[in-house]
Amino acid sequence: MYNHSMNLKDVTAKKKYLLAVSGGADSMAMLDMFVRHEPKLHFSVVTVDHSLRKESGSDCLFVQQWCAQHGVKCDIVKVDVNSYCREKGVSVETGARILRYEALNGRQCDYICLAHNKDDNAESVLMHIIRGSGLKGATGMQTFSGKYFRPLLEMTKKEVLQYCQDNAVPFVTDSTNSDCNYTRNFLRHKVIPLLKQINGNVIDNIVQFAENVALDQQYLTDCAVTDEVVTGEGKAFIPDSLLRQHPAVAYRVVDKTLAAMGVVNDFNRTHYLSVIALKDKQSGSRVDLPHGLTAYNDYNGVTICKSFATHSDYCLPFKEGYIQLPSGTLYVGKRPVEGFCLRVDAKKIPPDAVIRTRREGDVFTKFGGGTKPLKKFLIDKKIPARMRDAIPLIASDNRILVVCGVEIADSVKTDDKSEIYYINFTKGKN
Repeated sequence: MYNHSMNLKDVTAKKKYLLAVSGGADSMAMLDMFVRHEPKLHFSVVTVDHSLRKESGSDCLFVQQWCAQHGVKCDIVKVDVNSYCREKGVSVETGARILRYEALNGRQCDYICLAHNKDDNAESVLMHIIRGSGLKGATGMQTFSGKYFRPLLEMTKKEVLQYCQDNAVPFVTDSTNSDCNYTRNFLRHKVIPLLKQINGNVIDNIVQFAENVALDQQYLTDCAVTDEVVTGEGKAFIPDSLLRQHPAVAYRVVDKTLAAMGVVNDFNRTHYLSVIALKDKQSGSRVDLPHGLTAYNDYNGVTICKSFATHSDYCLPFKEGYIQLPSGTLYVGKRPVEGFCLRVDAKKIPPDAVIRTRREGDVFTKFGGGTKPLKKFLIDKKIPARMRDAIPLIASDNRILVVCGVEIADSVKTDDKSEIYYINFTKGKN
């Protein structure tokens, strides 16, 4: 008889566990182990009805009834995978996984227990390799991964089935498990049996390979120090020096940065390398990324942020007060407000002055003298190209009097006799 206690050696009665149970052999074996454990454990069950099979509802009821017989709390969560996949444009496998994890996350527990076994792990490694994964994908599953705990990861499928037989654990069989139109099922039923003809230990060997890869991955990840990366307000800035390290390290700097922004899926090697390549591009160069993100070359590094909206042109009469603009809020008044304020001489603002966006032919005479094209001034100030159209200007014809939030022209500087206007620009959220 298989010794179930070896799989739960890491559990403790001091923690609260949530078990994801489908009714299949793996999850029912895991559930039975938790029920048998001494001392008794604090755990509950969630079973997800994916609405993909006519019998999925009865499978969930099977789990719920088994739990009721053994005094275990069980919740059934129903999701519509097909509708989700049509809306999001993802595969059924991907959609089912996303919705399943959404049903589990956010619940009050210390660990979410998943019933993946050693065969599942080997299949996942193969799937990642086939898709062109780097080391990260080839590391396979871990027994502990954040809040997730996989107590059966050292058991083969054969051992799981033996446990169910030895302990009279009932289970249901998902009819889709034999459908080889799904990638994992094709690997399980077609590819791995052929590999076993070459080497009967293929499952153990693939898992050993993943463990070896994990060691290398951890070392390279530790080398990717991101202390100099600046994150906040939904964006991140990676200094150029971090992207000029060995590509294997720079790759992981980008990966860690995205993770800090809450992005962990849908990025591939091409995306990472495109971000790294921006370091050698002209300032303002950009790369569009998944999740509505864009990476920009910002002179001495790369900024990753939500794609900036294109701000429409506008031209408004110059006046006092709070003025709502597409790119933010402009304040013009005789009293300072919180934040950075420029000071100008109100008497030196001509009657034809307007508040507008930049135009071809604009010139600016910076404070202290020296006239140059506005574009050249903005470049000298290292203002990223993507932000220049969002800066409000106070202008008279093609003469720029104030670059709001940046600098005033020499022609409107104050003196002891000035009537002062305070000008503050607060950027809106892009």
